[in-house]
Amino acid sequence: MLTNSYWKNAALSQIPPTVQAASKQGFVDRSRSEVLLVNAPSGDYVLAIITKDQADTSYTPDNEGTRLIQAVSRAVYEHFNPEDRWRPLP
Repeated sequence: MLTNSYWKNAALSQIPPTVQAASKQGFVDRSRSEVLLVNAPSGDYVLAIITKDQADTSYTPDNEGTRLIQAVSRAVYEHFNPEDRWRPLP
């Protein structure tokens, strides 16, 4: 069930859609979180990103916590899969 998430705009948006990933997200006013198990081409990895005490309490796509989760997810995927040239849409 966790491999077909409705919420794909944070960490999952930074991983190629052809790569299986199980994820669980959490959102409250001053915190955003996401935990992933990624079955990447170079091997599986687990990633947990949790924010707290955010000044930005909006629920917009450009929320500071969401942007941070995206950046960390992308950096980790690229670290473990440097040969993969797929890039997310801006």
